[in-house]
Amino acid sequence: MAVSGLVYLSYPPLLAEMKDKQAQFTNIHFSFFTLWQ
Repeated sequence: MAVSGLVYLSYPPLLAEMKDKQAQFTNIHFSFFTLWQ
């Protein structure tokens, strides 16, 4: 828990990039899901 907190404080840009990529992937997946319905 403390280690992940330290990583969170040390690498906010990395976490932001990961969240951004995850959001892009979710949007793409949602688009395909909507198209196929």
